[in-house]
Amino acid sequence: MDKLLKTLPADRALSLGLVDGRNIWRTDLQGAFNLIEKTLAARSGDVLQIAPSCSFIHTPVDLDAETKLDAELKNWMAFAEQKLVEVATLAAAATNGKKSVEPAFVASHEAIESRDASARIHNTPVAKRMAAVSAQDLARTSPFEVRRRKQRAALSLPTFPTTTIGSFPQTAEVRKTRTLYRKGELSDIGYEAFLESETEKAVRIQEELGIDVLVHGERTQRRGRVFRRAACRICTHPEWLSSVLWLALCKTAGDRRRRITTQADDGQGVVSCAVAERHACRTGNNPAVVVCARRPAAI
Repeated sequence: MDKLLKTLPADRALSLGLVDGRNIWRTDLQGAFNLIEKTLAARSGDVLQIAPSCSFIHTPVDLDAETKLDAELKNWMAFAEQKLVEVATLAAAATNGKKSVEPAFVASHEAIESRDASARIHNTPVAKRMAAVSAQDLARTSPFEVRRRKQRAALSLPTFPTTTIGSFPQTAEVRKTRTLYRKGELSDIGYEAFLESETEKAVRIQEELGIDVLVHGERTQRRGRVFRRAACRICTHPEWLSSVLWLALCKTAGDRRRRITTQADDGQGVVSCAVAERHACRTGNNPAVVVCARRPAAI
């Protein structure tokens, strides 16, 4: 940023994308305003623009339409309309000073602090495991050349080994079996047995073709299972669910995890966004995940 401020001609407009348009969390207004102040100290406000980082097409439209969210979680969020207010608030602070919109800054600070300290964010057992990791645990026991020789000896691969790229084609049998499982007409045990069988078929085909590095078929046999095992913590409109969900990877204190159900912890279904016909949000690195899905045409 310092280099940009020094090299950008004084008559060129600078647009600061301070409000994240690709998630559903409130903006840290103070953090954004610090960047505004730094920019104003280096150039005229006449050529400074306050903006979102991108289009708000990635976010749901209006948080006020979400009537089933608990108060704590809702206070952490900002959808498209709320993010527009944040942009206007930052612009007003840049023009008239922070005190002119002080209540908005106070509310932002309280929401950020609440989220940072919440037990919904921090996983204590994971934090303890991370704290126990030492520098020795991260150190290699031998240099790369030694490891490479050992790998070559163990794998016995040719100079140019062959392997597949991407998923195997989805067969009609795979799609049919997934449908039966989704409808509850096939048990977990039966479905797992089918997946194991299909995985074995994929491996055998590769062996017969003389492939050097084998894969299990990647998402071909288990993709549907992965989508159904998506992580989610809240539910507002389960009737809007579709068979395909757009998800963010959950992260909790460095621990990456995906829950194995379309049911949330409280037994409710996975959440959908507040606007029909729109898959809409990415959640950043917070485990309180909101998943958005297209509303089925039949509803």
